[in-house]
Amino acid sequence: PSSLKTLLDALVIRKSSAETVEELSRLEDLRDQIDELDAEIVNRLADRMNVARKIGRYKYHNNIAILQPERWNEIILSRTTNGTAQELTREFVQKLYGIIHEESIHQQTRQMNQEKEAAGRTLNESAS
Repeated sequence: PSSLKTLLDALVIRKSSAETVEELSRLEDLRDQIDELDAEIVNRLADRMNVARKIGRYKYHNNIAILQPERWNEIILSRTTNGTAQELTREFVQKLYGIIHEESIHQQTRQMNQEKEAAGRTLNESAS
């Protein structure tokens, strides 16, 4: 019973939504900021993947492997350090960059395949 009382005393019951016009207005303002930031994040990720495709093209033409473990270690260390310094959890930053890295590899692979196909077409056209 004493543990139950402690547990019940620690419970905080929160409102399911804003109740006043002022609360709702402030919440909407903050949500608008989130929406703008999310759009910016997506745009910046698209820019990043454009660079990844350029890297894929470069690696294809210079016979370099897509996966560069040293570079990945450098990225994960520097981004985790930066993120934790800005109050993001280590786990979050590592998961986020794991996903970003996976997409970057996908983009590079796709670009390399396109370069290979283009080279094959050029070779076939030359033979004709």
